[in-house]
Formats: sequence, structure tokens, C-alpha cells
Amino acid sequence: MGRQVGARRGRYVGDVDDKRQHPRFNLEYTIQLVSPDGEYTVTAITTDISDGGVRLPLPEQCLPSDGNELEIDLTIRRRLTNKVETFRTMAEVVRHTAPGADGMADVAVRFDEPMRLRLEQEASTDDEEEPLAVNRKTYTVPE
Repeated sequence: MGRQVGARRGRYVGDVDDKRQHPRFNLEYTIQLVSPDGEYTVTAITTDISDGGVRLPLPEQCLPSDGNELEIDLTIRRRLTNKVETFRTMAEVVRHTAPGADGMADVAVRFDEPMRLRLEQEASTDDEEEPLAVNRKTYTVPE
């Protein structure tokens, strides 16, 4: 097994020997997940992201089922320019963890088509942490 690379904000996340097609980054962005029928809508914050998918924490009562197709709206505020970009795509829920004691579970979502998010440009190149310009978690519990 390869060594773990730093998991601070903006750092590459994963093993050096990781065979993933798209490198993952520990970056926090606002993301909205919506079911095709509009009945399920959740807004959250990513915990790691790549051009191929995203991982995000959700409360147990908001967990989508594995295999669900969702429309994704991802909002990225560019670190260097402060410009806001929104990306929209379809995605599939591939797995989620069991909820922890806090009632939160990690959800992994794979984009139907890889996106060119230019995440390498957003990764911190110094040890100084910058404040995040993102909305905090907002959950709408499906009825």
C-alpha cells in the first residue's frame, strides 16, 4: 500500500499507488443533489472531489439509495480569482457509509461523464490555510 498524502484543505487525497482515473482533492464546495422528479433535494458541502465524482456527508434521514440517479449542481468559487462557476451534470450514487454516532454518513457519487473542474488550480500550494467562501450545510429532508 502506498503512503497517504496530506488531507488538509486543498491537498491531494489518496494513496500514492491509487489507481483512480481522476485525482481526488480535499476541497469544500457547495453541492446540490436533485432527483429527476424533483422530490428529493439536498444541499451540502463536499469533503473530497475529483473530475469523476464527489464525496459528501449527509444526515441519515437524507441518504439517497445506492444506484439513484441525481442531477448535480456544483458551485466552485475559484481561490485565486474569487470567480464563481456552477457545473451541472447527472450522477449516480455508488455507495454510502453507515451513519456514525452523529447521524452523518459519507455518500460517494460518480458523475455520468467526467468534468473538467481544474481542481489542481484550486489546491493550496502553501501551508497557510485560507478561509472557505462556501455556504454551510443545508438539508431538506424528503417527505
